[in-house]
Amino acid sequence: MTISYQRILVPLDGSEFAARALPHAETLTTLTGAHLALLQVVPSAGMLISETAVGTPGLGLPTVDPFLSAAQYEAVEETLVNDAKTVLDEAAAPLLANALQVETVILKGAPADAILTYAKEEKIDLIVMSTHGRSGLARMVYGSVAENVLRHAPCPILLVRVTGE
Repeated sequence: MTISYQRILVPLDGSEFAARALPHAETLTTLTGAHLALLQVVPSAGMLISETAVGTPGLGLPTVDPFLSAAQYEAVEETLVNDAKTVLDEAAAPLLANALQVETVILKGAPADAILTYAKEEKIDLIVMSTHGRSGLARMVYGSVAENVLRHAPCPILLVRVTGE
């Protein structure tokens, strides 16, 4: 049996932890000649949760006042999309310099749902992603994106276990 990867997906969230999946994806992409998609999911305004309410700083979501106007929420969303574009462009640059086929994709919504939908619609052959290993309240509030993707993915997954150092 021969396994051929044509399309590899790497979900990123702007964190150093998520980016640690990139070297694994780069190696597989180089070996197989696959097309590499770097994906970042931006929460919609209604999904924005205050980090301070969760008590786990550094998860990448801004602290948002629940009494913002619709225009202010849109401004927050626009900032998140611009930040995601920067993250993805920076991640793609060295891959493109190595002559790999790379595209960047920004979606809005719940991360696991967006990753799963993209993987199915785009016929992804392999998802390469890190797992943060969150526990306690942060896991309860945010859930585990990696766990949800692992349980429902339409293709194989390579999980890169990353722990705090």
